[in-house]
Amino acid sequence: MKGLERLRAIQKLSKKNRKWKHKELFRILRNEDIWVTAYDNIKKNRGTFTSKIPRKTFDGPTIAKLRKVQRHVLDENYSFKPINKTPEKKQVISTSNDTLVQEVMRMVLEAIYEPIFDHRSFGFRNNKGVHDALEYVEKQFRWVDWVIEGNIPMDHKRLCEILSERIDDERFMNLIRKALKESIVFPILVNIYFNELDEWLTDNPGYMEYHINQISKLDHEIDSTSKENCKLVRNLDKELELRYTRYADNWIIGIKGPRNLAEQIKDEINLFLCQHLNQQLKSEKIKITNLRAGKIRFLDYDIFLPRNTKLGKSKKTDGTHRSIPRLKFHLPINKVVHRLKELGYITYVGNKIRPISKSNYTTLKDEIIVNHYKSIWLSLSNFYSGVTNLSHLQYIHYLLHRSCAMSLAHRHRLSSKKIFKKFGKRLEILDKKSENPKIIAFFPYRTNWKVSNRKWQYGKVWKDPFLLSILA
Repeated sequence: MKGLERLRAIQKLSKKNRKWKHKELFRILRNEDIWVTAYDNIKKNRGTFTSKIPRKTFDGPTIAKLRKVQRHVLDENYSFKPINKTPEKKQVISTSNDTLVQEVMRMVLEAIYEPIFDHRSFGFRNNKGVHDALEYVEKQFRWVDWVIEGNIPMDHKRLCEILSERIDDERFMNLIRKALKESIVFPILVNIYFNELDEWLTDNPGYMEYHINQISKLDHEIDSTSKENCKLVRNLDKELELRYTRYADNWIIGIKGPRNLAEQIKDEINLFLCQHLNQQLKSEKIKITNLRAGKIRFLDYDIFLPRNTKLGKSKKTDGTHRSIPRLKFHLPINKVVHRLKELGYITYVGNKIRPISKSNYTTLKDEIIVNHYKSIWLSLSNFYSGVTNLSHLQYIHYLLHRSCAMSLAHRHRLSSKKIFKKFGKRLEILDKKSENPKIIAFFPYRTNWKVSNRKWQYGKVWKDPFLLSILA
């Protein structure tokens, strides 16, 4: 049986039996088709082991390289290189060989764990992305009052214990330990670790007890002679809700109910994380936010529910109507502006923000300058296409558009006014060498900023919009 066939068989076993313990995983790495597919996944940015790669698409040197790396891994003498961090925050650069080995490992782990992952986990999974998670929040969290936020590190020792519960292959586990020793943690390992939290929140029957206990307490506290308060007690079980979602190591829990219920659930989560995931948590790592009095930042969107927001109406099956709260999704304007200042596209004049020329771009060709600005704008506009405050996005568009024009003006020693006259609003750069000049660069100038044009873009894994490495 070839490697890809073995992986599909493993996937079926995991789907059939969530507790199945897998053996002889390391032997799968002897199959060359695994390595060829992993290489192709990296080149084509795929995330699946289902494709069949024709051998003829790879040249001799490429196959020789794959076999060399494969041999070192199978001999158990492969060593991962220590990770290098760029100055751009936490961006990690791995060597090409390490990336290849990680992809092979990921394919094996995906076959085991993908069938058991929770549907509310959106990080680094096939056909899921940041916007899928945000849309889920928009639909499922609209009724909640409180949000518990968490972003905690992963304990490597506990991760290996979790892996050993489903993997009975010491050689494959040693390969994972080697990667962790050099602090190489690829996304599926994060999902495996935090899947413990997903399962606990799904399987823990305690939350029904929360409902009962809360109703019982209020029943004793509230004056039973009050018809209004009696009605509150009778309907409390219908008013309590709990929602949950996670993207990699970022997770949120939404609670519809009283504050003390949120505090109780937070305490239970703290206890679970300490006892089952080896977390020694500081108070600021997990917090409770009232969505009507504050906001949460989830996946670099500021999310809140305005107190005086207008409510829509939805018709229920019994003919009655129920108000529909509308969550707001805002671009973190201060964070974006700060990053643009760091990169030299804007400056502060007194208390005011001003776009400026990117001075070190002036030696570049016009089309390179414009394409740089186009890339940074598309990176931000695509990531924040779901915002409900398009005025902030419009402001960022203005700053970048003007900075681009000023950089061209600096290069040509002209005013920005003359640059716009020369290249137009879209700053179109033509290939003048050809007989029929074609546009080879332009800035996506935008004039329509209606909220009705906002949209989520599904199934995409966006790069961190604040790294903007293409312009570093």
